[in-house]
Amino acid sequence: LQLNGALQSPGVMSVNVTGTLVNNMAGPAAIGNQLALRIGDYSGTPLQTQVNTLAASTAGNLALSQSTPLTVGSVDALNGISAVGDVLLVLSGETQINQAVTGQNVTVQMTGANLTISSPGLSGTTGVEVDTLGGNLTLNGTAISAPIVALGLSNDFAGATGGILADQLIVSSGGNFSGQGATFS
Repeated sequence: LQLNGALQSPGVMSVNVTGTLVNNMAGPAAIGNQLALRIGDYSGTPLQTQVNTLAASTAGNLALSQSTPLTVGSVDALNGISAVGDVLLVLSGETQINQAVTGQNVTVQMTGANLTISSPGLSGTTGVEVDTLGGNLTLNGTAISAPIVALGLSNDFAGATGGILADQLIVSSGGNFSGQGATFS
């Protein structure tokens, strides 16, 4: 399926594509309240969305972009984001990740807003990378789990009730890095 125009709905949008979803859009491809995205694979630049709540599943890779506030949650009996391949989230609006985001490599790039990740959070079979530029990162529960975890933080990190499970943790921080009560192993 090739997207050449925006999908819009004031309620729940459920997009089911058994093959590859190809993004040909320069602007938002999905605009509305809730989006459930079930696809075989994804190709193209990150799919721009403007939704309040998002859930997605793919047998391949997934790349999404959103510039407005977002909650990764449950939509149309789909919970969080799951991919057999890689997941890329490019975000610039306040974001709450309240359901699992899983994939081989999971990358979250946040610019100019706060990112809150709650358990079960981000999980990568190979790795997880979280980069924040101009926003704070807050973890609740065991929020990040992968063999290799890389955090690039320009502002503050607060892990008062949060944890990271990793064989290797790489941190680059320009702000305050505090993990009172956090578990790093």
